[in-house]
Amino acid sequence: MTFSVMLITAGSKTIKAIDVTNSAKTANTSAKVVVNPRSYFQLLALLPSQSNVPGTVDGVSGNPAIPARGVAFTIQVRAVDQYFNPVNGITNELTFSSSDGSASLPANTSLLASSFRVLSFTITNSGIQTVTINDPIAGKSVTVNIPNPTPVSLATNYFRTVVSGLWTDAATWESSVDNIVWHAATLFPVATANKITILSPH
Repeated sequence: MTFSVMLITAGSKTIKAIDVTNSAKTANTSAKVVVNPRSYFQLLALLPSQSNVPGTVDGVSGNPAIPARGVAFTIQVRAVDQYFNPVNGITNELTFSSSDGSASLPANTSLLASSFRVLSFTITNSGIQTVTINDPIAGKSVTVNIPNPTPVSLATNYFRTVVSGLWTDAATWESSVDNIVWHAATLFPVATANKITILSPH
């Protein structure tokens, strides 16, 4: 039997065939296949406490941790393909704008060829604001919503993992006062936490 498979996340991958109707049949795993990113398709912007997850709907995992208005924070920017795999070799110049007319924005700067460009922004006006990052050379842009500042986590909150990572890194966690509404944690859980949940597959 011949069938087609499309692999969308870059890296070294294998394909495993299993007969689910006859467990007596031995499963077989292919040799490793190197999957390369496709061409530059879009810009990806990550807010604090977010990480890149290629192959997902928006390429992003994690709730953003936004400081108080008037305090600087970083946005990481990368050229990616249509599946949010990072694409190397793109060094186009970027420009920046914001719905907050009083925002402090970076000067025009270029993408990095093989890593995320880390940029500093400061939003001053209240309410949800936006930051738009433009690549005029390629005609591409990405607009990210900057939510209201992240509530400060308490040691007695509920905590759950949002990504795999170090226990003592707040970016590994989300916290909640009521176990219903969650936001990026601003501290890691300790023994006084109401409940600590490790979500699969973290």
